[in-house]
This record gives sequence, structure tokens and C-alpha cells, in this order.
Amino acid sequence: MKDKMVSVLFLSLAATLFSGKGWAQGTPGGDAQIRNERIEVSGGAGWAGFPDEGMLQHFTAGTLVRIRLVRGLKFAPELTYMYRSQADRDLVFVPNLVYEFRRNARVVPYVIGGVGILRHYEKNPYWERAANGSTYGIGFGTKIFVKPRLYVAPEVRFGWEPLLRFGGSIGYILR
Repeated sequence: MKDKMVSVLFLSLAATLFSGKGWAQGTPGGDAQIRNERIEVSGGAGWAGFPDEGMLQHFTAGTLVRIRLVRGLKFAPELTYMYRSQADRDLVFVPNLVYEFRRNARVVPYVIGGVGILRHYEKNPYWERAANGSTYGIGFGTKIFVKPRLYVAPEVRFGWEPLLRFGGSIGYILR
């Protein structure tokens, strides 16, 4: 698991560092127009770590919608399911703000952050409980376009509940 986290982090950092080179520039024609569209959707999976007496590792799966507000600033509500075991699950809703740099390039670095709500479900042989809590996080990622409207995006986030999160997503620009 640790090797996968390092690989995702390395890929994201490398794409961010090399995004200023010629191969990452936007192509002439319609790509720039497509990237200025207002709505995109993405879905992805990853890993999240919650601090306790050790790091509680969770598998994550979620979806996010990005709605362009102005230039590189986007509003991005996100719904994520986090699974450790049948006895430890979480559902997270976070309205994020995203700022994208170099929007018309093939490689688009961004920062993301938000504050939201975490619904925690816990169960053992004697009791079950569900509780709400707050969650917040900030991080960075890189959208790498493989087609004019289709991209992949490795991402890293730091925050509270979870403390650390690595993931990747596939996104599509709708309109």
C-alpha cells in the first residue's frame, strides 16, 4: 500500500513540475474552448488514513462535480464512501473549492479544499452506532487530459477525518 501511495504522489508531483514544458501546452483549435465549459463530473477511488492508536486504513470511492464560477475557480461538491470493514464505514459530503492553474494545457495542476460533514457507522457484537462529525481537508492534484474532454487526475489531500488521503479519478467535461 505504501508503494502505491508513493507512486501516486510521485506521478502528481512530476506532472506538476513538467507542466510548463512544451509537450503540456494546449493544442490549437477546440481544446481551449472545451476546457472553458462550465460543468464536469468525475469518479474515483483511493486510500484514506484515520489516526487512532495506529493509522486506520480505508478504501475510498466517490464522485465529484466541478462547476466553473470564474476563470480557474470551481465549486466542487463531493460525495465519498470510505470502507475499512463491515464494522467501520464512513460517508462524507464536502463542498470544495478548486483552483486550476494553466487551464488550457494538457496537464492542469490544481489545489482543492473544503469543509464538510462525515457520517461514521460503527458496529461490534454488542452495539451499533452512527455519528456525525466535521471533516476538512486541503490538497493538490493534476488533471492529465487523454482526450479533449476526458482526463485522469491523481490527488493528495491532508486534513482531519481523514488525516491523509491519496486517490485518483477519471473525469469528463460535460458542457
